[in-house]
Amino acid sequence: MNTSNAKSAGILLAVTLLAIATYGLWYAWNQGLVGHNPRAPVAEAMEPAVLIQAKRTARNRLNRTQCLPINLRLPKPEINGRPGIALRTTPNSFDITLLLKTDYPYQTQRDEQITQLNYLAKQGLLAASDVTIDTDEGPRSARNYRMTWAGYAASQQKNASSLCLSTGKREYAGIERIEPREERMLDHEVFAVTYRNRVLDRPAWTATAEAKQLFPKLAELTEDKLDTVLVLRTQEGWRAPWELQQELATAANTMKARSSTSGASDRENPPLPTGAETDQLLEAWMNDNRVRRNDQIACLPLRLERSSDDRTLAGSATTTTKEFVVTYMDRDGRKGYEYTRMARNLHILFALEQAGLASREILVTEQPKSVSTSDTTPVDIPTSPLENTQNPAGIRYRIPAAFMDMLKLQQYGGGCIPAGRMKLQFMGVDQESGRVMVYEKATLSEAPPWTEQIATHLPAMQALREEGVPVNIGMMYLKRGSDADKAWRVVQFSPLYPEIAYSDIPDQLRPFLPKSTAAAPNPAIRAPISGTPKVIPPKVVTLDPQVSIAGFPRNSNQVVTVVTPDQPPFPAQGAAVHVISVYQGATYGATHRANQHAMYPVRITVSKPNTLLILLSYEPVDWQIHAANNAQPKQVLVFGYYDSRVTFSGSRKVPTTIARTSELPLKWKISVPKTPTKPTEEARIDIAQLSEKLTGAKPDGFQTSYEAPSAGFRIDNQTSRFIPPGPQKPSNDAPLAILQSLNRGNAGNRLIRQNYGAMNDGWSNHAYTAGKLYFEGTIDIHGAATRHAFSNIGLCLSRDGKSAGLPGAVLAMGYGRTYQVKDGDVFGIAADLDQHQMYAHINGAWLTGQPDSGNGIPLAAGKLYRACVFASGSSRKGAPPSYTSWEVNFGAQPFVMKPPAGYGAF
Repeated sequence: MNTSNAKSAGILLAVTLLAIATYGLWYAWNQGLVGHNPRAPVAEAMEPAVLIQAKRTARNRLNRTQCLPINLRLPKPEINGRPGIALRTTPNSFDITLLLKTDYPYQTQRDEQITQLNYLAKQGLLAASDVTIDTDEGPRSARNYRMTWAGYAASQQKNASSLCLSTGKREYAGIERIEPREERMLDHEVFAVTYRNRVLDRPAWTATAEAKQLFPKLAELTEDKLDTVLVLRTQEGWRAPWELQQELATAANTMKARSSTSGASDRENPPLPTGAETDQLLEAWMNDNRVRRNDQIACLPLRLERSSDDRTLAGSATTTTKEFVVTYMDRDGRKGYEYTRMARNLHILFALEQAGLASREILVTEQPKSVSTSDTTPVDIPTSPLENTQNPAGIRYRIPAAFMDMLKLQQYGGGCIPAGRMKLQFMGVDQESGRVMVYEKATLSEAPPWTEQIATHLPAMQALREEGVPVNIGMMYLKRGSDADKAWRVVQFSPLYPEIAYSDIPDQLRPFLPKSTAAAPNPAIRAPISGTPKVIPPKVVTLDPQVSIAGFPRNSNQVVTVVTPDQPPFPAQGAAVHVISVYQGATYGATHRANQHAMYPVRITVSKPNTLLILLSYEPVDWQIHAANNAQPKQVLVFGYYDSRVTFSGSRKVPTTIARTSELPLKWKISVPKTPTKPTEEARIDIAQLSEKLTGAKPDGFQTSYEAPSAGFRIDNQTSRFIPPGPQKPSNDAPLAILQSLNRGNAGNRLIRQNYGAMNDGWSNHAYTAGKLYFEGTIDIHGAATRHAFSNIGLCLSRDGKSAGLPGAVLAMGYGRTYQVKDGDVFGIAADLDQHQMYAHINGAWLTGQPDSGNGIPLAAGKLYRACVFASGSSRKGAPPSYTSWEVNFGAQPFVMKPPAGYGAF
């Protein structure tokens, strides 16, 4: 019995050990520790599923972000495109001309543009030359740039309106991290795989130290990046989620599945065609009898259009002629796009005329019949089309039917000019989603003889003859027939012809269209605004004419000017000015309902003689003025956002002016500040300035409240006397400013973008009206800066005694100009509150002239300013966060740039 039990226990132990070993072996195999398991959560097994998703991501990113844009938006080139050719990024169309000196606020950006373009020219991507262009103030020096074929090959975006250069191709470079997910997808385990991708095949021009300095964005575009994709663990191995979704759709025989072929091409991963293979494919395609032989002939598109002046002469039900006829009457009043079409048509038709392919008729004004003093019959003056400019009425062009066929011209227009047979030369190949794009250069031969005459008058034809034609050839990896093997096949053949574009009438035709020529919108190139420093005029000493100037210091080098101030609209004439400001009257407990703007009373008791009252409110107010002891006010001025009224008791009628605050700038050129409701320093400054502008005198008293007290206001000898605010200047022992913001938007002197509103702002805890102050801010950009339109730095008007805001702010950048700056740029703000100027620099380049030059941005005199910054950003569903933050330095750390002489830390 014992022996049997022991034997059974031994067998059980052996079976258990075998099961454990088997499970261990299976577990090791399942985890990829031994053997080759296609389902193992290891990089080797997952790599095929990750790679096909990485290829898709790289292809999509290639067209979106993997190119370096050359900023030519601000300031724009003075001339875009060759004369007669629209601007496109092809060798026969890309031509820009930039003035060396531009408007002084943008000179730094212009210098940067020219430096970058000169570098690209040195690398052979552009051809550069010094030129002179005519402006409205005479000739100016400029620099011209044209695209070379090397530049075309380097362009990521072919035939675009802006220049964006390829920086290489992003390729999969290996798996970095594997993480299981808790959820299941399509009833399969889900793993998140993070892989590295890097830029390969970098163009040589991007690798120099000079390029890295001139194009700071290069570092971001070419650095290694990490991407994450999801893979599903199936019975057969690891798959991409969209692969399984396509297979399910195929099984269901849906239309979506029938039209989708991209998954197969991703798994097949065929090699890209070489130049020699491309030549063979094109030759076979050209010799295919299904391909029109005309595809081998370059044909410059004309896009001729019929004129609205004469649409019934050809192609209508009332005529049988088959010729193309277009008429332009000499008149003004055309819309801008009509002039553009007219100019383009006339340039084309004039060029065709010189080649003998079109004829021109000059229409003359019909003359009145001659008056005879004899019995003979009057004779009409001829009105047929003649070569006569005495009374031009317009122009008519005709293209005979024989030439219409050659030009592929219909009676409604269109057409193209055959320019010669194309000979293709391979330039490069790029992979796009689902296909490849082959780029070829076509040179022309066997050109018809009349193209030479046309090229003399049509620059687009001349560009074709000289530069050739870029050709984009699309190829896809697919079958041709049910039994054929898959191969690269041509599916697109697109020559990129220059686009004919004009805005002016040909010189030779202007005598026949004088009205049209005069009315055509063809502005001259504007000369740059000079950046010469303004001369700050000497301060003018104002003396009271009644005061003796005996003993006034005389100096042979000093000019003393005695002037009389401009008369204020409501002179005080010695009266004591008292200002009362409320948001609304006394409601006596009544509920104030929004948007109803009920009129409530404000009681004012005046027992002080010889006063002038300035009464301010936002809501409608019934100002009830009681004169005690016959202390009648000399004058009452009432201003409010809404209409108010005044009633008097205990006094005779008092001269009274009632107006809305919106009328003050129009009638008296005086702006009214926001109605004060607290006796803050900012309110006292505003009230002092308003009183002086209205009456010529500072206020003697100032009382304010949000809601008027039930007892009203009193003006007597006990009323607190108004103390004019003095200059708020920083003292030598004042502590440095610190940054403040609402809702914990700042961390120390760093302003952080919050997740609400278009922006959030931060401001210094110190505010000043005088002195010369300096501070810096470093911009921190995450994502696309073009979406951070409100990001800015500068000076803001202080409000409520503790904060600042956007109204009245003086900022370094115009709205939406953040695309001009880059991450890490340092802004410096020099505030000259004594001369009321703010100067700003970016990385040491002053935007508005050197400090103390007088070229700064104007500040309001006597206002209380705080340093301020604005953080901005945006969010899009599924996109990473995009925002801008600021790090502000008020002097606690060494400044990046030395403050200008005479300017102290904020």
